[in-house]
Amino acid sequence: FNVTLGLNQSFGSMAIDTVNDRLLITCSLGLVVLNATTLAPIAGSPFATGGTDPRSLVIDTVQSRVYIANYGSDNVAALTLSTLAPIAGSPYAVGHSPGSLAFSSVANRLYVSCFGSNPGGINVFNPTTAPMTQIVGSPFYSGNTFSRLTVGP
Repeated sequence: FNVTLGLNQSFGSMAIDTVNDRLLITCSLGLVVLNATTLAPIAGSPFATGGTDPRSLVIDTVQSRVYIANYGSDNVAALTLSTLAPIAGSPYAVGHSPGSLAFSSVANRLYVSCFGSNPGGINVFNPTTAPMTQIVGSPFYSGNTFSRLTVGP
C-alpha cells in the first residue's frame, strides 16, 4: 500500500466495509479509507481516530460502526461506518495499550484486549447506545500480557 498511496507509514490492520465498498486501514496517520475497487483514497482520508498509534480495527455490522484501538492513547474510537464521524463519547478509555479488538454480532458485544493493563485484560462494551457502556464487571482480568482476541461462531 505504500507504493499505491505514496505514503511511508506504518500500517496496523485492515478490514473491508462491504456495504460502502471501502477498504479501511489503520496507520500512523489515522484511519486511511480507500475505495475497495479502485484503491483510490476517499475524500477526507485519513480520518482522525481520537488517539495515537491506531493498531487494530473491527467492523460492527449491527450498529454500522467501526472501532479502532488507539494503542498509544489507551482508548478505543467508535465511528459511524457511513460518515466515519465519532459517535457520542468517542474515544472511550480502556486499559493500557489496547492492541486487539473483536466484535460478536451474536452477543452484540465489543471486546478490547489491553496489553500490560494492571488489572488487565479484556474490556467488554455494550455498543447498543451512544455513548457506549462497559458491561458489569469489565474489565475482566486476563494477565498483563494478553494481546490478541478472536470471536468464534
